[in-house]
Amino acid sequence: MRDWTKTLPNASFRGAPFFIESEELNEAGRRVAVHEYAKSEDHSTEDMGRKTRKFRMDAYIVGDNADADALAFVDLCSQAGDGVLVMPVLGYQTVKCTGCNASSEKMKLGYVKMSLEFVESGNDSAFSVVALGDRIAASLQGSMAAAIVSTISGFTG
Repeated sequence: MRDWTKTLPNASFRGAPFFIESEELNEAGRRVAVHEYAKSEDHSTEDMGRKTRKFRMDAYIVGDNADADALAFVDLCSQAGDGVLVMPVLGYQTVKCTGCNASSEKMKLGYVKMSLEFVESGNDSAFSVVALGDRIAASLQGSMAAAIVSTISGFTG
């Protein structure tokens, strides 16, 4: 029989440890567009790729420095960029933190409960965003130059 306590990794994010009460994979599967047709009993589906995986967990930090450690963890979750999330059952994932809530109770000093949400990191360079104003200006620049030359040549004959 497997000894779960010896085979599961300890939970951490960006190297900062914490304990987990529950962990869940919120979304998995495929993105599917359903196309329904007027006056038809048929429909079609279009596979639009794998869903982005999202993770949610109830976690806690305990100890004499739980208050300071929890604040440091909140700051860690607020940093830009990817980080490695280690979950005991769901394993290792490269993620971005999208939610970090901390709460404490008067009767549970030295214990800070945290609700954490993460989304798996994607390919940030897959879609290059160019500001709309820059695209409009670039497109108009060529058109305006041609219009000005045409107008001037009309006056000068």
